[in-house]
Amino acid sequence: MTTSVNTDEPAFSLPSLPHLRVITRARGTHPAMAAPATLADVAGPWDHVWARGETSMVGAGEVLRLQARGDGRIDALASAWRALSSAATVDDAVAASGTGLAAFSSVAFSRASGRDSVLIVPRVVWGRNGDLAWITVILDPEEADALGPDPSRDDLETYAAQVRRKAASDTRASDGVVLAGSAGARIVDDAHTSEARFQDGVREAIQRIRSGELAKAVLSRDVTVDVPGGVQVVPTLQALAARYTDCWVYSVDGIIGATPEMLIEAHEGIARARVLAGTLDRANHGEDGAFQLANDQKQIEEHQYAIDSLVEELKPFVTELHSPAAPFVLTLPNVWHLASDVRARIGASETGPYSVLDLLRAVHPTAAVCGTPRLHAGRIIREIERLDRGAYAGPVGWVDARGNGEFGIALRCGVLEGYGPTEPTAAYVGQGTFPTEVTLTRPGGDGDTGEPVPERIRLWAGCGIVADSEPAAELQETWAKMRPMLQALGVAAPRPQLGEGFSRGRGERAV
Repeated sequence: MTTSVNTDEPAFSLPSLPHLRVITRARGTHPAMAAPATLADVAGPWDHVWARGETSMVGAGEVLRLQARGDGRIDALASAWRALSSAATVDDAVAASGTGLAAFSSVAFSRASGRDSVLIVPRVVWGRNGDLAWITVILDPEEADALGPDPSRDDLETYAAQVRRKAASDTRASDGVVLAGSAGARIVDDAHTSEARFQDGVREAIQRIRSGELAKAVLSRDVTVDVPGGVQVVPTLQALAARYTDCWVYSVDGIIGATPEMLIEAHEGIARARVLAGTLDRANHGEDGAFQLANDQKQIEEHQYAIDSLVEELKPFVTELHSPAAPFVLTLPNVWHLASDVRARIGASETGPYSVLDLLRAVHPTAAVCGTPRLHAGRIIREIERLDRGAYAGPVGWVDARGNGEFGIALRCGVLEGYGPTEPTAAYVGQGTFPTEVTLTRPGGDGDTGEPVPERIRLWAGCGIVADSEPAAELQETWAKMRPMLQALGVAAPRPQLGEGFSRGRGERAV
């Protein structure tokens, strides 16, 4: 079925793109896959990672990266990806979702962000989906003949080992094991938004909501953690994967975390999303908290609004859509969430089926991380926060050349020092447009940075503010949402002083 959707792209020029050679082979019973750890193939701190349960995508090295900014950043990346995919020569012996040409991606939350949105094509991808395992090698034109006309899986594994060699020499021994935390890691006084400033922002948002300017705004704040000797990325990811088994663990372009929210995924014509709205901190409630949240009519109504918003954005791109009549309670180690899983059959335009990037453009930003109405809330967020969120709360995940892919919302996360916006406190607060720019970077060599891992990481968390929100309660909720990363880094979350009127029994809002 062909659906009419306005896909007019903003004016931008694509860079000259190379003709890549791509080879995928099944791994079968390769010894590495016998390891019980989901992230068995993660070897170094600069690997790109997307994993949950028995499903994982791990990328090493870098052939190239596509970078975009501005209003049409997702369109620009999608257009460049289509062109790159069309030009590639692909030998895919597996032909499954995620095989063949694939890229990892992190998209800036805001169209006004000074941080690049990226699609990164690695040199090697190890993929796993249950019993199916594969390895993909991606070669640039200069080395297209390096593996011969019909390479075997062993040939690909040998090439992958060569890509790993430099990374292994640059990786500390502690990066390969799961540690309880990083010795000496501590919170330092370097936040862009202090606790007091965050609560002042909540009060301003409440005032503007009560005046009728908007219905909901999602405000965020940050905390900086110093880790002597460098952030231990691999142990942090493994700790998150072991503790937060219902979340998607990720590491892409300097942002790492474990998100409970699937923004959009597309596999062989079927789209799925997991919507979260309604949160309760387990540290402040007994075991009846889940029952309380599930029966809070106001929270249920607010959750349904989030579902309706997603459904409305997806409708032009799908032919069938199913959403549950009522949410379920998602139990995580730190919080409870009201959650709903949405499923849809993907439609097509005149040029072919919609890809995960087409769907991504439609649904980001969600009301859960921006507010209601979405575009107006985005402007108000910038006015109140006076921050460039960078990759926080933006889409993060992967895409393949057939349009399959998975993108979560970059939540429960931290950004390594040097990978955030160059001017994080210079957020644009006007209503202008932002010209779209798209560029191509080819690092050369084996793609590994060879750089030491930064010793500082900035953690982020946010809350949805509505008319009856309480500043102290919202502050407490941000600590609850930072808890996964703080625990993985070995830092205890402080317990802020709760102001008058804070109710430990209420359902905190937001994702």
